[in-house]
This record gives sequence, structure tokens and C-alpha cells, in this order.
Amino acid sequence: MVPWIEGGPTDLNNLTLLCIFHHHNFLARGWTCRINPDGLPEWIPPRWVDRDQKPLINTRIQAARTARKQTRPGKRIKC
Repeated sequence: MVPWIEGGPTDLNNLTLLCIFHHHNFLARGWTCRINPDGLPEWIPPRWVDRDQKPLINTRIQAARTARKQTRPGKRIKC
């Protein structure tokens, strides 16, 4: 992810949704973001939060991804 202000492109491969607080504060607090090979945004915490800086994926996105993997074509999920 390259911020627009730093010359990043304004296309879907370089965008992710943020609430207004995180939009204005995540860089200042040491967080970074990247798009993983699956095309999902991963948030990398600063070392003071996680020494190993393990990438995190939003729990709602992770749950939807897991549900998709468990569903075979032609099979319906009951809601």
C-alpha cells in the first residue's frame, strides 16, 4: 500500500477501507498495511504491539474467507 499523498495509485489494488480514526492515525502509531497474495489487506502492527510484527487480517474478512473455502460449488449455506 502506497498512500496517494506519496504518489500511490488510486486503483483497487492499492486501496482498503478504514474508519476515519484509523485513516488519520494508523501511520502515526506505527502500523503499516500491505495486500497479501490473496488480494486481502494485512495490517502489520508496530514492534511495541507485537515484537514479531505478525500480519493481521480483519476478523470479518477472515470469517468470510473461511466460509468460502468450506463451501463447494453448487452447495448452499443456510443463514
